[in-house]
Amino acid sequence: MQNNIIADSLIAHQQAGLSIVELHSIKNGQVCGCGNTDCRLAGKHPKYRGWQNYIGNKTPYDNLKLDIVNGGNPTGFGFLLEDHHLIVDVDPKNGGIESYKRLCGIIPDLENCNVGVKSGGGGFHLYYTKPDTIKTMKSLKDFKGIDFLTKGAFVVASGSLHKSGGYYTLDYGFSTSLDAIEDAPPALLQLIERKPPPIQQLNDYDGDINDLLDYVPNK
Repeated sequence: MQNNIIADSLIAHQQAGLSIVELHSIKNGQVCGCGNTDCRLAGKHPKYRGWQNYIGNKTPYDNLKLDIVNGGNPTGFGFLLEDHHLIVDVDPKNGGIESYKRLCGIIPDLENCNVGVKSGGGGFHLYYTKPDTIKTMKSLKDFKGIDFLTKGAFVVASGSLHKSGGYYTLDYGFSTSLDAIEDAPPALLQLIERKPPPIQQLNDYDGDINDLLDYVPNK
């Protein structure tokens, strides 16, 4: 039964043009299949190093599909985010639900997200698109428990098992189609956009040096 759910979700993600990340399966309920008994990433642990470089690579999809056909027991997978993706990741363990309610007070459109996934751990992911050129902050200090994820990250896909025993389900928004992801609310982008400090103020800049490094060209 679980393999059918994974297979259907895998096909839906592939058809939506999303790049797959293979994850270690959850063993014996809560143990990560990586073999490290101290691993705390059960259900969220990529199988391979360099997974960030697999955007557009169909190999992880083919591997997972073959595993299912051969009677394997994958418990889930993830998908890679690209520049045009923006996922609002709300984690209840860190105060995310309370922060989300306050954030909705500022940006009511968040409550009308078209595509969203309930996490097996009690949180949820809101799926959006954004302009490729807009760089965003990963978090805001006033909204603990919420991450704003884009290129360089992955999210666990719907149909996957969470170590709590629950499943990720594509039913938090108004649509259950991955082709129905809509643009992020402009007010959200305005709030989380990462902007470089004015050039004339660099000598006196006392912010996070990582913010500056984001704007150093790669050559």
